[in-house]
Amino acid sequence: MNTKMIVTDLDGTLLRRDETVSEYTLDVFRRVRECGILFAFATARSPEASRKYRELLSPDGDVVMGGCLVYAREHRSFYEK
Repeated sequence: MNTKMIVTDLDGTLLRRDETVSEYTLDVFRRVRECGILFAFATARSPEASRKYRELLSPDGDVVMGGCLVYAREHRSFYEK
């Protein structure tokens, strides 16, 4: 298998109960990136509510507002359902 990207949810998946990210998880994503694998997160949270995780994790992309807004590095795109 040739993994290109890992995408994970925030709440109840990546985040601990206190809404923090463990040092172990941060290290895993650092090692994943060293292997050339991209990382993104998806959440129903707004861009404002997910900003601190975007800043902490520096994902290659993220999906917010339940899929209505997608960030791909420095670019934004809107998806209309």
